[in-house]
Amino acid sequence: LCDTLKNSFCPYFQPTSFITLICILDTLVFFFTIFYSWLSPQGLNKDPYVFLGPSNEVLLSFGAKYTPYMKFSPFQPYRWIMPLFLHTSLIHLLFNLLALIMFCGMFEEIYSQYRTCFVFFISGIGGILTSSLLNSNMSVGVSGAVCGICGAYIGWLIVNWERFENERMAYMCIFCSYVF
Repeated sequence: LCDTLKNSFCPYFQPTSFITLICILDTLVFFFTIFYSWLSPQGLNKDPYVFLGPSNEVLLSFGAKYTPYMKFSPFQPYRWIMPLFLHTSLIHLLFNLLALIMFCGMFEEIYSQYRTCFVFFISGIGGILTSSLLNSNMSVGVSGAVCGICGAYIGWLIVNWERFENERMAYMCIFCSYVF
């Protein structure tokens, strides 16, 4: 059953890859923030739409993207990277991990761990900075990095168009990578 699921959803998953390391770090940081929230006076997030999530105060103290802290005194540049490892709820974490394993594993198989690491951090930091230019709300998550890797994968598909035997296959790959 495990092999069937692996081959169906994430055939490129490698236990020793960069993406696996990021998934482990995301999970560890999430459970650390949950534990820290549980011990803090604020407690866990009280929002009824958030299932098992740290409080906003804990996310801010751990480095969530919050534009006033990124622009003004005190200047906190670690907020450009830390949101990649923070998540608002268990569901948020699970969907981001699924996207990382499915899409980024495929990208890592085509390129290398080093290029995947470079694209991951450049697109993640770029997403965080773009988000802070457009709004000043607090935000967390790895979605910007996943979108950046999906964009790089679509670019690879367009550049390597001749590798596909027929045009329909190439269009289907681009459509599926864009939709999912």
